[in-house]
Amino acid sequence: MNPYEKRLLFTLSFTAFLVMYTEAMMIPALPQILAELNYTITSSSLAWIITSYLLVATTTMALLAKMGEKYGKKNILMLSLFVYLVSVSLSGFQTIYTNLIILRGIQGIGAGVFPISYAIISDQFDKKKVGMAQGVLSSMFALGASIGIIGGAFIDFISNWQWSYHTIIPFVLLDFILVVIFIPKDAPNKEVKLDAPGIATLGLSLFFFVYGLSLKINIAVTYLFISLIIFVLFILIEWITENPIADLKILKNREVMIANLTAFFIGVVQFEFYQPVVLKLTNPGQYSFNLNYIQAGLVILPYSLIMLLVSPIVGMKLNKIRKRTFLVLGALLIFVGYLGISLFNGFLLVIIAWELFISAGLAIDLVASINLLTTSVSKDIVSSSTGINMIARTAGGVVGGTISGYILTSYIYYYHFNINAIPLLLPNSHAYFLAFFASSMVSLLILLTSLFSKK
Repeated sequence: MNPYEKRLLFTLSFTAFLVMYTEAMMIPALPQILAELNYTITSSSLAWIITSYLLVATTTMALLAKMGEKYGKKNILMLSLFVYLVSVSLSGFQTIYTNLIILRGIQGIGAGVFPISYAIISDQFDKKKVGMAQGVLSSMFALGASIGIIGGAFIDFISNWQWSYHTIIPFVLLDFILVVIFIPKDAPNKEVKLDAPGIATLGLSLFFFVYGLSLKINIAVTYLFISLIIFVLFILIEWITENPIADLKILKNREVMIANLTAFFIGVVQFEFYQPVVLKLTNPGQYSFNLNYIQAGLVILPYSLIMLLVSPIVGMKLNKIRKRTFLVLGALLIFVGYLGISLFNGFLLVIIAWELFISAGLAIDLVASINLLTTSVSKDIVSSSTGINMIARTAGGVVGGTISGYILTSYIYYYHFNINAIPLLLPNSHAYFLAFFASSMVSLLILLTSLFSKK
């Protein structure tokens, strides 16, 4: 890799790491925020601190990716990062719940850096190095998330959650400067149209989908049905428009369809990991370890380190070994890891061992699936295609998180901290078993989908 490519990859990786770090650092902050609000909101309302980001991220990624083709990828990357910088800078000063939710939603625009970064790598790197570079970028998801949990917990411990935001501002500003200096300008394609009807219907469909999944099942059905109706309308619009935001005709390409289905299932199993593992490590009671968030983060850290190690290696081998082989191998490792952790999770070292299987499998499948997509479409639509792919993965993440949350709140027991304290409702052993076992079953869908690839 030449110096130019190293600078480019470092900048894009640093960008991805920072965004994932910033979002993950909010997880250990949630109990502190709830306490600051004097417990005046419910747990489901508190969850909107995370959901609002995911909602906007899911609904804007395709738009930002398409704008990257029309106005230049560097320009839209800078715009997305600038909006993220402003919203992050303001979030640390918020004491009103509603304002924080709004700013968290605006931060979702920062998720546009992901599809654009993949597209820039596809444009700027030698074909033989694209896989390796995509592997490094993919590893930043897990590394940023794990370090974010540790860093956020440490800052919460010595100060308060606002300082999590205050301390990240200089780094996001530095990253913006690096993007301005090192990301090359690309020629805008003025002929690309933004497809307003497609953007509107896709955004509304995803909004009702994500919002519905955050509600109780009896209410959620209505919103999910509305989402389905609007999504059907979106498909009809995209099929007849000349410049669709999502060219559905490319889904006739077997490899593109497989890449997007795989991305959705990867999102499910990836986001099903953190919630049950973090609760298993941090909850008190007979079925958990009662660790603090810093200790829990250190237990999860090997998960990220393995992904950081495996992803570039997979990327370098993609030109020599069939992508289907990697996808199948990754799915098998995920299956073994989740099945193992569902059955045997009584010791920390055992949990670490199983999470290494899961991490290695995810690293393999993340890199292989995105490379399968970018090598199966023409360069002029790589940006919008990766945008749709990232939406599929994020939507899968919302589904995965919802599945975990539903299971963990459905199988509970009363934990008595002491005789005078109000008992806590905590997940029991069956809840942890089902949460992990569900992921092992989803990994088989990755395996099944992968078998249809010809590459």
